[in-house]
Amino acid sequence: MFCCGYRLSASTGRSLEAASRCTRTTTENRIYMNLASLIADLESVDNTLTIVAKRPWTANSDARLVSLTDEYRIPSNVLQEGFEYFLEVSIALDEVLGELASQLSPAQRVAAIVYYAENDAYPDWLNTIARSLRG
Repeated sequence: MFCCGYRLSASTGRSLEAASRCTRTTTENRIYMNLASLIADLESVDNTLTIVAKRPWTANSDARLVSLTDEYRIPSNVLQEGFEYFLEVSIALDEVLGELASQLSPAQRVAAIVYYAENDAYPDWLNTIARSLRG
C-alpha cells in the first residue's frame, strides 16, 4: 500500500514515520514536503514516481512526488503551482546514490542529488568517495 508516495506496511515503521512528515493542504489533499526530507526517505518511496520541486533547488525547496502523465509529462496542474521536473526517484536511488546511499550523510545525499539534477553529472567529491570505498 502507498500513501503520499511512501510504501506502507506493518513492518516498515520508517515508512510510516516518513509519510507522517508530509503536510497536507486542505485543497485536493495535495502532499508537500521539502527536498531534504524527501531525499532522506527515498528508500521508502515508490520508485515509479517523479520528484518535482520549486526553484531554487536547495534542501529546503518545496518538493512533491508525482506520477507522470501517459505522455510521460509532469501534470499541468503541478506545473501551474510552480513545481518543475527534478528527477525520477529511481534515478536518484539507482544512478546517483547507488551503493553509496548508506555511506553518505543526509546533507551529502541532498547535495549529490541536487548537483545531479542541475548538471546531469556527478559531483567530483562523490566520485572521490566512490573510488575510496572501492579501494
